[in-house]
Amino acid sequence: MIEEMKAVGFNFAQIVAHGSIALLSGAMKELHKIQDKGFKFKVFVANAAVSAFVGIIFFFILAGLELPTYFCAALTGIAGWMGGSLMDFMGLLLKKGVSNRLGTPISVEEEKSHSELINK
Repeated sequence: MIEEMKAVGFNFAQIVAHGSIALLSGAMKELHKIQDKGFKFKVFVANAAVSAFVGIIFFFILAGLELPTYFCAALTGIAGWMGGSLMDFMGLLLKKGVSNRLGTPISVEEEKSHSELINK
């Protein structure tokens, strides 16, 4: 898999760097929330891991669009800050796009959850 990634222009150092940016961004968000909820190590580690994963996914999307490296880094950090809620939101957008393309309406419950994610 690494050879295929090199063939299309990705290198492992970029992936690690952008994943680290997202991880740090997600960790900073969790540290920011300590004032309200208190510190829970398991929650901290889990949310940091989700942030890193989301950041790497978004790095692949942004790099695939051939955006500049620093722009990718900034958006990767934002994606890390948003964490799992960004993935939920993107999943709903994808579902809505597919349903519109197929001509099948989305249920009222799905529309409501979509609007709740936007307003988080």
